Amino acid sequence: MNASLDRSRPVIDTEAFARSASKLAGRWPVMRLPRLLDLLVDDQPQVAWSLEGERTRRPDGGADSHLALGFDTTLRLRCVRCLEAVEARVHERRHYRTVVSERIAERDDPQSEDVDLLVSSARLDVIELLEDEVIMALPIAPRHERCEAPAGLAPSAQAAAQAATAPTRPNPFAALAGLQRPKGPPSDD
Repeated sequence: MNASLDRSRPVIDTEAFARSASKLAGRWPVMRLPRLLDLLVDDQPQVAWSLEGERTRRPDGGADSHLALGFDTTLRLRCVRCLEAVEARVHERRHYRTVVSERIAERDDPQSEDVDLLVSSARLDVIELLEDEVIMALPIAPRHERCEAPAGLAPSAQAAAQAATAPTRPNPFAALAGLQRPKGPPSDD
């Protein structure tokens, strides 16, 4: 295992990790993922994760370094309809091919449909990468399949429903428009 621990966070050299076909796995508490935590209802869950490295030969004789990050958790988000907690299972496996520079990543990105490109690093913080990927895997608009209006909003929801079914009154401005004199040639009165 070519990983060093920096304050208990796994930090790897991406090339050495891939070259030695290393593997890491663990569970990380959500309360230690501050950007993700800001999006959640509670801080109780943990994210189960694994990272694997490998090198693959290219037809031209060279080799590419690859990483595969898998993660699985169930998180409680805020429902966009009722604002109550809704559970969302987040389970993904992301594949990366490492490249030596951001410029190469930008150049090769449109050609890489099956893998994401990741700039090689002698000190890649695995947990930071994990947090980024979990955030991107969250549903855009989490919601229950069926939900009730929150208790605090029920009276206004009832008022809106009553207003929609109440008989319509004539528009006072329409009544005023009927009182205007018709426009036409001036009279000789």
